[in-house]
Parts: sequence; C-alpha cells; structure tokens
Amino acid sequence: MPVTWFAHQAPAVGLKLARPRWFDGTALCVGSIVPDTMISVTDDLGIDSHTLPSAVVIGLPLGLALTWALRFVVAPMAPTVLPDVGPFRVHSYGVLAHRRPAARMTVVSVLIGIATHIVMDWFTHNGRWVPSALGYDDAEVTWFGTTRTGPEALQIVGHITMSATTLALLWVLGRRRRLDEWYGPSAVERARTARLGAGAAVRFWLAIAVGAAIGSLWTAAFWVVAVERVALVVYVGSIVGAIWARRAAGRPVTGSLGEERVPVRVGAVEAAEEIRPDDDRFVP
Repeated sequence: MPVTWFAHQAPAVGLKLARPRWFDGTALCVGSIVPDTMISVTDDLGIDSHTLPSAVVIGLPLGLALTWALRFVVAPMAPTVLPDVGPFRVHSYGVLAHRRPAARMTVVSVLIGIATHIVMDWFTHNGRWVPSALGYDDAEVTWFGTTRTGPEALQIVGHITMSATTLALLWVLGRRRRLDEWYGPSAVERARTARLGAGAAVRFWLAIAVGAAIGSLWTAAFWVVAVERVALVVYVGSIVGAIWARRAAGRPVTGSLGEERVPVRVGAVEAAEEIRPDDDRFVP
C-alpha cells in the first residue's frame, strides 16, 4: 500500500501540526484510512475505492460517520484504558470531544485525507500511472532471495519510512503539548484524569475482541481485503464497546468524560488602583 495504519497518517498529522487552524486533525486521519476501509465492502462489488468518484461518493459519508464516532464516542473512552506512553501523552486525546470544528472544515479535511492516501498509493501500486510514467513499473528488486516489482519494493520502503515519520510527528505533538495549546490546559487535564473504572475497560476490550472474532470470519481471497474486513468490524466493536462502557458507568453516550467546571457567580470587583509610569512603588 503503504499499510493503512501509521504510514498513511504521516501527511495528515504533518498538515495538522503545520496549520492547526486550517484543518480538523481527526477528520484528516480518518480520511487517510477511508480508501482502504472501503475495500472491505467495495471489493466484492467491483468498485475501485482508490479512484474517483467512488472515493468521494462512498468515502466522504463513511469518513464523516467515522470521524463523528471517533471524536465523540471512542476518543474520550479509549485513552482511559490505554497506557499514556510517556511523551506521546495518549491520555490527552480524550479531549477531542471537547470542541467540534466547523462542519465545512471537517468535510474538507476528510476529503484531503482521502486524497493524500490515493496520491501516496499512486507510487506504490502496480498498474498505477506514476510507476508507468516514471518507468519503474517493470523494474525488479531482489531482497533476501525474494524478487519484487519496483512499486512493491517502494511500498515496503514507504511503509517503514512513513510509519516512522508518523510516530515522530505524534511524539512532537505530545512532547510540545500541542493539544494543550489547541484545547486549553484545563480541558486536557480533565480528559487525562477521567476514569470509568475496571468494569468499563473490560466491556470496551470485550466488544473489540468480539468484533475481531466476527471480522475474522468475513474472509476474502486477497489478504489485504481480509485484514480490512477485520479492521472495519473492530472499528464497529470499539464504538459499541465505548457506548456500552459509558452507559454502564451512568455517563452520556457521547461527549467528554472529563468533569466540567461549575461556574461560580461572584460579586462586583473594585477597579485596581492605577499606577502611573513615574510611580516609585514596587510592583510585584
């Protein structure tokens, strides 16, 4: 491909870090998996999920639905049952439900995520126009006794390098506290300290395990399609598991799990005494 996860998110995370006010980062990342996720269904229908118009006609609604579910249902729940992983600050991602970007930003970001995926695959798929135009579609590369075509070899190199790039960018995002900048330190802290208890974790992971088991029964002749089918049902399982865990804990099905601050009404505050520039008094 490169493989759906980590490699294809490199452009998405990079764009969000470079221009945080321009993009919906969640939608960018979801869009970057959509063409491969679509394969789980479109393969049997003879539809190429990596070309227009199917990538938009089918991919955009799917991407918007997954973005909403990830942001408001799964993201607040999943970090509470995952390790924080040091500078990656995984627990901070529970803040994603704290604010909803403008609808047009989300739509455009999903489309851009889809586009980055398709463009990357132009270079690493046999039969795409880029290898033919650049003359490496018929090239052969032999590694450790295995011969691969030029696009296949580039696919392996691309997955390794782009996955490493994504992890490096996520490290930067966590290390520099970008989520604190974008959402506010208090909102991030509430998300980081949110907990639903051991029972919630059991329900969440149980639903994911059931999803993986069901997905493994949805077989396909091509291993990539089989993997994407398992992944799709796991996505559904994570959504069901998050809803189950939140309801069992008596919490709303959607939205942030962090405790909200209660506004306190205070009386009028007297204006501070003005200190002139030529005043000699010490100002702390």
